[in-house]
Amino acid sequence: MIVDIVYGFLGSGKTTFIRKVLERWGSEQKTVVLVNEFGDVGIDGELLKNHGGNVLEMPSGCICCTLQADFRSQMLEICNVIRPERVIIEPTGVATIAQIQSIFQAELFEDAIDKIHNVMVADATGFMGLYKANRHFVESQVRNAHLALLNKCDKVDKRKASVTQGAISAINPDIIVLMTEFGAVDWGEYQFAL
Repeated sequence: MIVDIVYGFLGSGKTTFIRKVLERWGSEQKTVVLVNEFGDVGIDGELLKNHGGNVLEMPSGCICCTLQADFRSQMLEICNVIRPERVIIEPTGVATIAQIQSIFQAELFEDAIDKIHNVMVADATGFMGLYKANRHFVESQVRNAHLALLNKCDKVDKRKASVTQGAISAINPDIIVLMTEFGAVDWGEYQFAL
């Protein structure tokens, strides 16, 4: 099973990107989407339900801290009962990717998971402001990414998009940064990057 952790700050375009993934591969692969909302109301899960895949929600907390035990149980159930080819996880915008990774390093998942892709979605219009305000957190999120999607590039000029792309690459020189609009990527580039 492949696990795609699609993370980023609130409003970066994670749900829009996941919808495009489901449109692209949802009919080809048995896919489960696990959406973690910090609040009581699951907005993102509702937005994804009609786009293919099996959508499960974990509201009212964060899977990297307060809901860690529930998250482990939910993932075990997905692995042992549903048995999908791909699980897409959309954590809350405040989730720490390093903590989510540590959950998957437990022995109980070693036979179930073939690959884990950490896909960070960043908003080109607000990334630099978030970086200045939360430097340590943003750097940790970028360092743990395998791929970054710099989304909403249509809303900034090319220079600002380039500066933001450069800042992400400076934090993590091994990362590939794909420039996107409305969460749309070139699927060949995306697969190559992973």
